[in-house]
Amino acid sequence: DPSDDGNWNSGNYIGLLSESTMDDFNSTAGNTIQWTGFQLEVGRNATEFEHRSYGEELALCQRYFQKIEATHNTVAASGHVYSGTTYVAIQATLNCPLRTQPTVSLSGLTIYSSAGSHSYSLTGANYVGNTTICNIMGTIGAGATAKDPLFFLGQVSGGSISLNAEL
Repeated sequence: DPSDDGNWNSGNYIGLLSESTMDDFNSTAGNTIQWTGFQLEVGRNATEFEHRSYGEELALCQRYFQKIEATHNTVAASGHVYSGTTYVAIQATLNCPLRTQPTVSLSGLTIYSSAGSHSYSLTGANYVGNTTICNIMGTIGAGATAKDPLFFLGQVSGGSISLNAEL
């Protein structure tokens, strides 16, 4: 807005309004231009503008990455000892299906069973496509028994499970 009255201007403008506007814009580091309500297209023919809700945009992004966070002593995910006394499967509930098998990383979480806390080693993830469940596979230290329920709890500073399904 060249008058700097804080109001938006409307109209069909191509480029900046004047040479002095360009000089003023370039004279200060960190200046920004904010654009809204447009889309770029390849080719000569424009298509109808796509209006998507915030929820739809979020779901499209969450197909590629989701982070399950837990504050101190809250449950991020739960599961059980499924084989012997050390092999575990933890089920992470997702907001929407992922686009492909994710890589999983854990941060700031402690795993607990009825026997107390355990050391944990992540061995992989088993994601069944087009669902909102991801089984996080791993092993735990001694102390648990077969079929014991398990919980990932956030540590004092919180914790998270990150699921990355990028291209």
